[in-house]
Amino acid sequence: MEIGAKELSPKQVGTEPYKDSNMKHQRRIYVVLAMLACVFGLQGCTSKQLYEAAHENRRNECRKLPLQQQRECFERYDMSYEEYERKRREVIE
Repeated sequence: MEIGAKELSPKQVGTEPYKDSNMKHQRRIYVVLAMLACVFGLQGCTSKQLYEAAHENRRNECRKLPLQQQRECFERYDMSYEEYERKRREVIE
């Protein structure tokens, strides 16, 4: 180590900020989804409307990512309500 040089912590090097940012991002998504569930629940919306609102929120979050990550994100969350409902029923039965 050079004279006068400080040792950098992982946060300063850049490994931890990504993790912290990702956790904040996930927390923000959960808060928005919870708020949507409350709002739509009070209005008596259907399951499909709740799913569509949450789905659109996830797609909006995907759009904020770099291009390659956007594609992966869209693929991960690219499921219609009908497909979701079919898979949900398969699990229940």
